[in-house]
Amino acid sequence: MSKPCPICGRLTDDSYAFCRYCGHPLSANTAARPAPDLPVTEEQTPQTPEAKPDPVRRERNIPGLLIGIGAVAVILCIAFVLLYAFFSGSELTG
Repeated sequence: MSKPCPICGRLTDDSYAFCRYCGHPLSANTAARPAPDLPVTEEQTPQTPEAKPDPVRRERNIPGLLIGIGAVAVILCIAFVLLYAFFSGSELTG
């Protein structure tokens, strides 16, 4: 027969002296002995509702954005000047 652990609430066999999930002593005569070191895995953790983490706020990289926009604007201006010179027959292109 199984009984729930008073700490984590998981069912543990009556023949066990300690809860096999959290290590809490299950009977009065084992209270004097230390609980064994048990590895705790994600599936063995108590079933409690978890709080949602705070949303991560992204920091905007305004200087990098302005540099990028400026570089694109310069490239477009150079392309416009070269195309204008090519189609107008100017000797700017050589």
